[in-house]
Amino acid sequence: DVYVDGHHLNTYAPAQLRAVKKDIGMIFQQFNLLDSKTVFKNVAMPLILRKVPMNEIKSRVEEMLHFVG
Repeated sequence: DVYVDGHHLNTYAPAQLRAVKKDIGMIFQQFNLLDSKTVFKNVAMPLILRKVPMNEIKSRVEEMLHFVG
């Protein structure tokens, strides 16, 4: 069984799963950053691919980078 945020995903229809998967990210234990991109662009990449507005990307990336220094 798979639970995310208290929800039993095994009972979800495919369309519901797609919606949930859009909000799930992965953090690697090793640094798998793209050498050709800045740290900002590496962090922003999933948001860019989801076509999030640039002002929101900037805000969210800055917030996340604040946590790691």
